[in-house]
Amino acid sequence: MEQKNLILGFDFGEKYSQFCCYDRGTHTAVSIPVKEGEEAVEFPTAIAKKRNEETWKTGPDAEKSAHAENGIWLDNLYEICMGSRICQIENRDYTPGEVLGTFLREALKMIGIERPDQQIQAMMITTGHLTRPFVENVREAYKIIGLPRGRAYLQEHDESFYCHVLNQKPELWSRKVGLFFLKDEEAWSGPFPPAVKRSRQL
Repeated sequence: MEQKNLILGFDFGEKYSQFCCYDRGTHTAVSIPVKEGEEAVEFPTAIAKKRNEETWKTGPDAEKSAHAENGIWLDNLYEICMGSRICQIENRDYTPGEVLGTFLREALKMIGIERPDQQIQAMMITTGHLTRPFVENVREAYKIIGLPRGRAYLQEHDESFYCHVLNQKPELWSRKVGLFFLKDEEAWSGPFPPAVKRSRQL
């Protein structure tokens, strides 16, 4: 993967998250593997912290490391970041935005992006549902990784679907289009609505 001028997508899920990158050659979004040479693209929406140090880690091996080193394992990250309550870890207070920014920073390192401000041209965070606190937390997180407002975006899954459909051939979006959600062993669908919301530029 090219390591500069990246256009990234980051799907922040309740249990698992993942990155994708715009491929300028094929003009499509490509999921980014968690480890080079492997197929897995999802990793837990959770983060580990080493006790008495500001050393954080995320990714598929982070939980194992946290338990092996008697570290701290935050697996309720989604719940923390959707709200506005201060998170206390080892007698220090962290805002949800700080926690989200730390998670994002470590997740980017995991896929080889050490300098987001220099390597990322634009980034879109998506999630299933937006809350007012989460929007503010994402703003703070983007500041932590060094992305200015003109390169930082946020969308709900519904909005992403609308944008995707409207960027297809008119033969598709001029007719009825269905949106299907898959979660665990459940599946449900929704109609393509006439109103389209715009993505938020943070």
